[in-house]
Amino acid sequence: MTFLLRKIDPSFNSSPKRKFEDDVVVAFKVFGYPFNISKTALVAAGSPHTWPTLLLSITWLIEVLEGGSGFDMLRDEFAGIESVGEAGQPFESVEKLEERTEKSFLKYVEISYGSFLSGDDAHFEKLEMELLEYHEKDNMAIEQAIERVMDENIAAEADCTELCKEGGE
Repeated sequence: MTFLLRKIDPSFNSSPKRKFEDDVVVAFKVFGYPFNISKTALVAAGSPHTWPTLLLSITWLIEVLEGGSGFDMLRDEFAGIESVGEAGQPFESVEKLEERTEKSFLKYVEISYGSFLSGDDAHFEKLEMELLEYHEKDNMAIEQAIERVMDENIAAEADCTELCKEGGE
């Protein structure tokens, strides 16, 4: 949190006289964070029951630093995993596939975390199936690309064999 807040205010929490918790609470109020941050939660940041509120505040702060209005990710949640890019497109490059695969997994984690916290097992299972289907589309596209390359190799091998026969005669 200190790192992120120093991106906005380089002098954040630089005074040894002020407590970190007090500075964080004031900073989030000044930046317009819509919820109260408990000083107790900041002191007990290692306790699992404080994580959701603190992680949400950090996510909000990151969005603000990226130029967003904060909580833009909540609107994206309803778009589902496909919001990171359409799966099953013709294979272009490993880098693009890796990037979209990573984004789809992170989107899945983001959405499923809400389902986990609310105890919505049905939604969680639906998300799991959506992720599986999403990656299965990519797997099929990769298999098609492999088959196409294998066919090209067989054709090239046949051409080489034909050229060798013609050259040997």
